[in-house]
This record gives sequence, structure tokens and C-alpha cells, in this order.
Amino acid sequence: MITLLSSYAVFWELLDKLEIYKDGNLDFQTVCDYMGADASRLDALLLEETGFSGQEILSRFRTQSGFYSEVQRFEA
Repeated sequence: MITLLSSYAVFWELLDKLEIYKDGNLDFQTVCDYMGADASRLDALLLEETGFSGQEILSRFRTQSGFYSEVQRFEA
């Protein structure tokens, strides 16, 4: 299993470089499972460091990137 600090760094890397938030089917638990990270511990660290849970961070990235507005435009 990946260490807590490593999973924290990898999570931000996945958001920033690989833009995983663009996959609307991914939730925080799935991302943690993929990384081999303990979701509850990483979630607690993210909440402590940022004030947001892992799922909230994914949602905010999606909203701020315009991801949802693009999806809605194509579905219309």
C-alpha cells in the first residue's frame, strides 16, 4: 500500500497532469483504489490541508474546468 504522503502527492499529480477529473465516472474512492491508497486517511488529510474532502476536490475541479458545462452542451 502507498504511504499517506505519497498518495497525497499522487492525487494532486493525477488531477493536475492527467486531468482525471475529466472522467465523470471516477469518484474519490475509485481513484484511491487505483492508487492503492487508504481513502479514509487520504480524505482526512485532504480535509485537514484544504478544507475539502477528496470528492469535493474532484467536484470543484470538474466545475471550475468547465467540464460539466461542456458535457451538458454535448448532451443537448
